[in-house]
Amino acid sequence: SWCPPCKKLSIDIASIKSEITYPIEDIDVDTNRELAKKFNISALPTMILVDNDIEVRRILGIPQDHDLRSFFNLK
Repeated sequence: SWCPPCKKLSIDIASIKSEITYPIEDIDVDTNRELAKKFNISALPTMILVDNDIEVRRILGIPQDHDLRSFFNLK
């Protein structure tokens, strides 16, 4: 809640959410320290695509629109 770039990223994701075919979770690393440690999150915002508890891809910071769409495999 204190991270302005995270808020911006949430807005960007919301604008394409109807096109994304899998669940998205917004995790607060301050209250989920074990999860942050497990995935070695050291910068915010961080997006991690996870499949069966295994990291598939990661992006740090606020991506450009085309990079955000690519992260979610959108055209």
